[in-house]
Amino acid sequence: MPPMYKLKPPHMSLPPNSPLLTIISFGLGLLLLGGFLGGELAKKRQDKAEIKEIQKQQNELLSKLEESRKIALQNEQRALAHIDSIYQVLDVLAMQELNVRSEINRLRDELQRKRKALVTTKSKLSEQSKKSTFSFKND
Repeated sequence: MPPMYKLKPPHMSLPPNSPLLTIISFGLGLLLLGGFLGGELAKKRQDKAEIKEIQKQQNELLSKLEESRKIALQNEQRALAHIDSIYQVLDVLAMQELNVRSEINRLRDELQRKRKALVTTKSKLSEQSKKSTFSFKND
């Protein structure tokens, strides 16, 4: 039998200080760095877009808030105007009440005087009828 030779698979090895290995490593590093930076730039663009959207929503919300504040201020001014007119009506009513009360007191005093005069007149008439000889009896 013929001797068997061991065949070694062809194997290619690069020396560790090979310029080709350095270029391949550098290219691979640049490729990975480019992918990382591209992802970071895309993330940064997305973050900026989200920030702009949030700012847009914030501005819309502030606009609505300002509009609500203006409406509330207008309502408050209208309410204050109504309150002022109500106070004016109440002042007029208070004056009328004072006038009516003083008129009632004046009439009460006048009625009291007239009652006293009536009592006086009655007692005078009663005395006069007692003294008089005139009678309504049919004797």
